[in-house]
Amino acid sequence: MSESNKTYSAAQTVYARALLELATSKECLAEVIDEMAQVGELLKTDAGLASLCASQILSVEKRGESLKRVFEGQISAVTLDFFGVVNQKGRLVELGDICGAFAQVAGVAMGQIDVDVFVAEVMDGGALSDLASGIGGALGKTAKLNMIVDPSLIGGLKLRIGDQLIDGSVANQLKNMRQRLIDTGREKAKLAAASL
Repeated sequence: MSESNKTYSAAQTVYARALLELATSKECLAEVIDEMAQVGELLKTDAGLASLCASQILSVEKRGESLKRVFEGQISAVTLDFFGVVNQKGRLVELGDICGAFAQVAGVAMGQIDVDVFVAEVMDGGALSDLASGIGGALGKTAKLNMIVDPSLIGGLKLRIGDQLIDGSVANQLKNMRQRLIDTGREKAKLAAASL
């Protein structure tokens, strides 16, 4: 499952929505979306920052001061103030998930839908772009694709949009064809046995 389809806690989603409303009202949504994505990635790769956010040894004030030293001048005041609120509420350890929840709620607000695309081999950029346009057009949204290579598919593709799975893979078509042949054979055998 892609990060974009991950389920976040109610509290993480509430924080994300609050930041979305604030950034929208301050007319800096695009900037905040970018900053939250960068901080989310940074939390995955920077053990020092992750440790700071998870620290139970440092007081709320010390963590707040450290956050300010790390981010002041690097991110907008809206995002930095939001981090301060998250810290004050004792949820800094959840900042990575709050960043992920924010990406989800912001994407939905902007008419974006996340789609996991399972393919047998890597699709080139043009084909992926065409697929995103087609899916987005069919759904009336902007499709953000997450490509997952699965050689067992043989060919074709599978799409996961939220909880819905659309399987157009060659492997699935062969499985369905095999089942239809088995079902047809059983029916013919029943008819032949009935006529004896």
